[in-house]
Amino acid sequence: MKKQDSSNLVVASLMAWLIPGAGHAFGLGMRAKGALYFVLVMGLFTAGLVVSDFHAVRLDRHPIYFAAYVFAGIPTLVTMLATASREVTEFLPEALGTLYCATAALLNLLCVLDVWSAAARQRAAATAEPSAGGATS
Repeated sequence: MKKQDSSNLVVASLMAWLIPGAGHAFGLGMRAKGALYFVLVMGLFTAGLVVSDFHAVRLDRHPIYFAAYVFAGIPTLVTMLATASREVTEFLPEALGTLYCATAALLNLLCVLDVWSAAARQRAAATAEPSAGGATS
């Protein structure tokens, strides 16, 4: 295994974690799939924020859900910083928004795993091609 191959796998996976869809779009060259994943994950994450009146991503109120939020990467960090000073006044919309945001974050984890798997398949195909082409009878 070449060092560049393994670093591409790691870089694509990190990109997918930090920005939903980026690993597919820029790390693997699957732009349509990356755009679709970005729209789906960020749409659900944003819907959760809107439903909860931007209270959903809170470490102090939801430490267990926060374990899921970590998988959304930069959107979680930005949301935490932007909404840290807001006070929660209603519980039900916040709970529903929390569930939406956590689901979006876990969907992004699936996207990261898909990037890792696709990059590993690309690497395996690239290493198998030279050995298959060299065998002649």
